[in-house]
Amino acid sequence: MVYQLRIAWAMLLAWCVLLPLSETAIAQQRLQRQNSQVSHARRPQGGQPSSVRTIQHVSGAMTDLEALPAPGGVLVTPDTASTPLQSTLWDPQFDSSEIQCDAFPDSCLSCGSLDGSCCPTLGCLLDWRRADLWAGTTSFTGPANYVTTAAASNGRVGGAFGFQEGFNLGSQLPSLLCGQLGSQLGMRFTHTLLDGSVAGVDHRTQTFATAGLFRRVDYGLQGGLVVDYLHDDWVYQADLVQLRGEMSFLFSPCHDFGFRFTDSQQIDDTTATVSGQAADVMLRLETLNTYRFFYRYRYGQGSRGQAELQAGWTKDSGTVLGLQLDTPLQNQIGLQSKATYIIPSDGLSMPYSQEGWNLSLAVVWTPGRIFGTARDYYRPLMDVADNGSFRVRVLR
Repeated sequence: MVYQLRIAWAMLLAWCVLLPLSETAIAQQRLQRQNSQVSHARRPQGGQPSSVRTIQHVSGAMTDLEALPAPGGVLVTPDTASTPLQSTLWDPQFDSSEIQCDAFPDSCLSCGSLDGSCCPTLGCLLDWRRADLWAGTTSFTGPANYVTTAAASNGRVGGAFGFQEGFNLGSQLPSLLCGQLGSQLGMRFTHTLLDGSVAGVDHRTQTFATAGLFRRVDYGLQGGLVVDYLHDDWVYQADLVQLRGEMSFLFSPCHDFGFRFTDSQQIDDTTATVSGQAADVMLRLETLNTYRFFYRYRYGQGSRGQAELQAGWTKDSGTVLGLQLDTPLQNQIGLQSKATYIIPSDGLSMPYSQEGWNLSLAVVWTPGRIFGTARDYYRPLMDVADNGSFRVRVLR
């Protein structure tokens, strides 16, 4: 656990050190451009400095806007002789991303947009335009499905299939670093084994909750740190907590490479009532620590689709492989597909009981913005925990 906490502190330290450096570079570039007489800003040949925020058209072409630290949450574009660009929270023609503190009156600083609207009815910290809503199917297995390991025991349930739904809401924190940090809060609900199993007649329900902080950029380092909570209600009841963090480097708005980890924060001792067992089964559960490298790539028209490949290892010397695809279907509707597979380490007497996988398919609705195009820096960076990112193991 000490090793994982060191990783988290190292990520936060790197963030704190590189953030002022990147903002200094941005301020210098802004001063240079103000001194020039160029009427239309162009993308520099050497690429963008860390954290510069730009505009990307649906065709994929980039328009380099005046480099600002983008701290306040308002979408703007610089004055040019051409027709002003429209806000992409509502217009699919452009992917806007330039944010500035003082573009609108004070009442709109925290969540204003180019359409002239101020804060939503629920307040600036509950902007529904930065929400993801979804519903779909899910299936998974893992060590916790094997409540008992004895041969011919009813406590060995191979897999669980069912349904899921949830939400993920992003917001900015205007009081921290002038809005450089975003926050997110989300929940996921799963309902599986609806007709029971050999372990018992009870169906299985899970409640995942995720909350944390993050920072998005167009170039350079971005990352986040969240706390995940799981309530698992089946033939046993358990409550578990883990830390999950990631940091990646964006080589361009369409390519980034990074590292993600999970770290168990709680062990739960519980009992399971299994059909056919004379006595309750004692269980000790905790989260499986995982460490994964990932590569994300945005593809398709307007870079609206996103693919992510994962590969890494577990605390038990297992192997983790993962894939995620976000595919646009309509303006505000997309399809999210996830697959995670955990290969147990060699030398186990019953390796099948330590194998784990998760498959999920969900239709995602992004109200108030076009799916996959609006590069809003305060929409959630990390997905709500699921059975792919929140793995449970049994300590016998």
